[in-house]
Amino acid sequence: NSSDLLAKLANALRQRHLLLVLDNFEHLLAGADTVAYLLQSVPTLKVLVTSRERLYLREEWLLPINGLPLAGGLTSEAGALFLQSAQRIQPGFTGEGQAQAIAAICRQVEGMPLALELAASWVRVLHCDAIVQQIQSNFDFLTTPLRNLPERHRSMRALFDQSWGLLALAEQGVFMRLSIFRGGWLLEEAASVTDATLTILVGLVDKSLVHVNEQKRFAMHELVRHYAAEQLMTSGEEKLIRQRHYTAYLQLFQTGDSHLRGPEATTWFARLAAEQDNLRTALQWKLDSAQYTEAAWLIAAINWFWSHHAQAYEAGRWLTQLLPHRQLLEPELRLAFLIVVHAHAAGVEEFSPIARYRAELLSLVESSQHPLLQVAGWVWLARYAADSAQFVYAYEQAVVLAQRADESSVLGTEFGLLADHDFLLGATLSGYADYLGQQGEIARSAALATQSLHFFQDRGKRFERADALGPLGRLALLRDDLAQAHTLLQEAVAIAAAVNSKSMVRNWQPLLGLVALYRGDVLTAHQILNESYQLCLELKNNFFLARVCSYLAESALWEGKIDEATQWLHQSLGYQTESPRITIDDVQRLWVAARLATAKGQYELAARLFGLAEQMHSEIHHCIGGPMRALADDALATVQAAMEPAVFAEAFVAGQGMTLGEAFTRIESYP
Repeated sequence: NSSDLLAKLANALRQRHLLLVLDNFEHLLAGADTVAYLLQSVPTLKVLVTSRERLYLREEWLLPINGLPLAGGLTSEAGALFLQSAQRIQPGFTGEGQAQAIAAICRQVEGMPLALELAASWVRVLHCDAIVQQIQSNFDFLTTPLRNLPERHRSMRALFDQSWGLLALAEQGVFMRLSIFRGGWLLEEAASVTDATLTILVGLVDKSLVHVNEQKRFAMHELVRHYAAEQLMTSGEEKLIRQRHYTAYLQLFQTGDSHLRGPEATTWFARLAAEQDNLRTALQWKLDSAQYTEAAWLIAAINWFWSHHAQAYEAGRWLTQLLPHRQLLEPELRLAFLIVVHAHAAGVEEFSPIARYRAELLSLVESSQHPLLQVAGWVWLARYAADSAQFVYAYEQAVVLAQRADESSVLGTEFGLLADHDFLLGATLSGYADYLGQQGEIARSAALATQSLHFFQDRGKRFERADALGPLGRLALLRDDLAQAHTLLQEAVAIAAAVNSKSMVRNWQPLLGLVALYRGDVLTAHQILNESYQLCLELKNNFFLARVCSYLAESALWEGKIDEATQWLHQSLGYQTESPRITIDDVQRLWVAARLATAKGQYELAARLFGLAEQMHSEIHHCIGGPMRALADDALATVQAAMEPAVFAEAFVAGQGMTLGEAFTRIESYP
């Protein structure tokens, strides 16, 4: 009988040192006791088992097997297996011209060997791009007619059907509901959305239907998720589970927003960053279902996260979908939504020209009963004002309202950042301080920035201090106090980097690089400015690209690298965006261009540019001092010495009559 046979087998094996390999054991789990018996009876025996489900034996040592590595494209292990499998079907197949599609296939199946082999079996009749499309749209595509394969290995559906059939009813319910998640999930969300218990989740992990990483974050292989989603769709539960999913992540992001401007900011930014795919899934469902109010609340909850990471394009992707339907929102929510639109408009071409929404925003601000919404509304009306007078009026309104509002001016926390009294007051003061500093209103700028800094310090708002330190650092540079400028800007950038705030790093790191240059630390300046340039490229923000390219031109000119300085200056002009207000950046860029023309001996052009720079500098109260002004004065003296006085005077006066656009055109026309 079988027990006698097993005993004889064990007795025979005791005389040898063997490795017994049992491959694809998942359909033989009832025989796990046999493996245990052999291990206990034969001390010299080792058993290597591959299985989609663990055996639950005391002797078991688990080694999770993931998909084949993807890095390296065709040379990766996944790419190599695909090529090898394809060549068995079509000898001579090299994948030439199809590398991107093959890499996409490998990513789609996450390196799963069986799926790669099944996908490769189609190369005889389909281009790899078509295989990508088929995998994406047709789960039953991954199949093979090979006769000598077990039925469960002839298609991905057969493989998963077998796994599904082995699940208990409660496990099936949780498994299909888990398909609603994207990019993984934590136990808390699984419990609230799918009714999962830890025991059920662990069971699904042990059956290789769910995996868990070192951060204890659960996830599904994409093909497994696709299969589970089909089960959810046919169950009749999909709408209910989608609503639960939306509610769970709305609550998570609303809770997270309340921590993003506090001592736990770093932890919460990382927590929410991991849930971006889940947020996108919930948001897209609400938009597709025309549930625009619910979508707007989720946008309010994610607003500060987008701003913090300077994700203007990510924000724009969602804001543009809701924008045509904003009239369906209640007035206060519509006001909050339009404020968010303005907050991200600089990086989103679809919002241009943003002025077309000004009248609507102004009307909502003036009719609002909530001081905090009014403050935020006036700030954005100021930042997109048509001229300096409008800007000053709107910002003065914001400052007065912010200072008048107290903590009793309660706005529901569902409004996210816009309900944060302390942040709005401090940020309004520091934002206005930065503008006034750019306009040459040095004394008031310093007073407001200092007030903002003290306010944030008193409230224990370490993170927000960066946006008060930055304007103070700029003012120190204008006063030629390079040591103080370096200290303030270095602290601002350090705070921003500590919480991975790309927006704050973008704002202040380039200026820190410029200060390092003026202090004579050229290597550090190069490093900082090049890092800033790469960050601005990543964020696709033309305003800051124009600024950092201008600073890089200054750096090259400092070292006498004329050709390099010319290239950076032309890049800066290419990124330059039209502004209704003259700023320090405009004057500094003109001085760099004039000094560069001087270095090339283009004295007539230099005289014109110095003339325009002087005219613009006078409009901002001749506020620029220090190295910027000293370098410009030295070059101006060189030009005056090289030209006849009458010729110089004529060119200088002609420059004062030019527009900034005309000056840029002249600069670009010179070699």
